Amino acid sequence: MSEAPRTQWRLLALLSRASDDARELPKRLAMRRSRLATRFGKEAEILLGVRRADDPFSRIGGDRKIESADAILQVSWPEVSTALRRSDTLDGLSQELSDDFDIAQSALAVGTAYLMVERKGEVFCAFLGRRDPKVTLREMREWWLYHHAPLAMSLTVARAPHGYDQLHVDPETSRKAADAAGFPYVPYDMADSLYISDLGKFVSGTADPEIAKKLYEDEVGFLDHTSWRGAFTDTV
Repeated sequence: MSEAPRTQWRLLALLSRASDDARELPKRLAMRRSRLATRFGKEAEILLGVRRADDPFSRIGGDRKIESADAILQVSWPEVSTALRRSDTLDGLSQELSDDFDIAQSALAVGTAYLMVERKGEVFCAFLGRRDPKVTLREMREWWLYHHAPLAMSLTVARAPHGYDQLHVDPETSRKAADAAGFPYVPYDMADSLYISDLGKFVSGTADPEIAKKLYEDEVGFLDHTSWRGAFTDTV
């Protein structure tokens, strides 16, 4: 990387819907935006997404085991923000979302986001995962930021331009945030966020067998391929 990427402080929540009927979910989630903005503060950038019916994760995931999420809430602040330190920022979040989501089946993580490629897109993809237990959290982070990210960008961004962030999850802060928000604590170490304007081009590029093989083989020994959870969503 020619220069250090910009960073943000970030909360990422993967949500499981409470009902089998998803028709009203985009509208209902969009209606929550103003209340969420009040909760998280004027500095917060809020991104909401509902899983696409044609979610292509299974096509591009290869041998990775990927559990689906029905919706995603992403909140980002400037790194200096103290919003999450206020006791009222997360209190009652689970109750606020419980009409539409099964909080017991959802997950929440907090950490530092590295904005590797800054680009907007109507399709928002995010997933959470864990490191291979044979490596330390520090080893995984250094490999991911300084080796895997440049490889992934060289293989995919030129073929299908898209935004790309890495979330380096802080386990202890995530545990405290989950407790405060009324979410179960699910231990994760990392997350990707992707912002895609042309999903067809992105999928065809990422699913190319040679590219998929190179990315997967580079992850072996660093990431737990049985732990991923996420979705391709339409932003609302």
